Amino acid sequence: MPPGKSGPVASFDHGIIDGKVISEDVYETNDDVGPRVFRDIVLDVGDAGGTAAFTVSLPVEVPSDGLQCLIIMAGLGTGKLGLEAVPDHGDKALISYEYPPDFKLMREIRGALHVPSVRRGAYDTPQQVVTIAQWVRKQEWSDGKPTAIIGISAGAIMTPATYHLANVQGQELGPGVIAYGGAGLCNIFYNIVPGYWFFRGPLAMAATMIFNKVEPGYHVQRMHGEFLIVNGNGDLKIPSSAAEKLQDLAPEPKDIVNTDTTHIQTHKKDVVIDLFNLTNEWLDQ
Repeated sequence: MPPGKSGPVASFDHGIIDGKVISEDVYETNDDVGPRVFRDIVLDVGDAGGTAAFTVSLPVEVPSDGLQCLIIMAGLGTGKLGLEAVPDHGDKALISYEYPPDFKLMREIRGALHVPSVRRGAYDTPQQVVTIAQWVRKQEWSDGKPTAIIGISAGAIMTPATYHLANVQGQELGPGVIAYGGAGLCNIFYNIVPGYWFFRGPLAMAATMIFNKVEPGYHVQRMHGEFLIVNGNGDLKIPSSAAEKLQDLAPEPKDIVNTDTTHIQTHKKDVVIDLFNLTNEWLDQ
């Protein structure tokens, strides 16, 4: 914990970091999303995990006044692949965040053998995203306005901590979308961990203890900005009580939309399309 700091946010507050580009691979693509320029970028983020990786999708022609920028924090297994699921990249700069490799271990059985590393990867995520957001704002293809963020599924769990950290550090973020997330980690973990009911309780409690410093219910009350919260009425992964708790705790100004959908996944094209149409309409209003 950094000296002189307290509370959950101190576990992942590494101070303001000026991210420096370590590597950048630029290439053009003309697949389902149309002609775009992709940039695979790795930033030096110092104590926040060493490096942060992400992919930027830009239109071939960038207007002179720059582009609105949107960071996508989706599921743990998406990263760059998440851009393929977005139906229309449109007139925005889309930045698809790649979670730290240690955090991704959570999706594998061997993650149980590397609990300190998994937790460290999770706690590095908010600082990495805040650092990326500030770096994005300074680029020639940005419109210079605070970077917006959409957190989806696992990203929705991490988004409140990210906005709270930015607030603590005095760093400005743009509007935020929290989609298919909730508050109350134990309740959520109980719903998603595998196994019989008598195993799921202890497993959910253990997982909650590991990730308790990023509990959305704590951080969502301390976010500053404008927010859109989206949940699915048929979501079997996020309990309705967890979704309602997040919606109730989120500060104003906020817009809440409950759709007649199940939990979002990349192969559910209609759910993805509806979410990004809703997001674009909300950001453009």
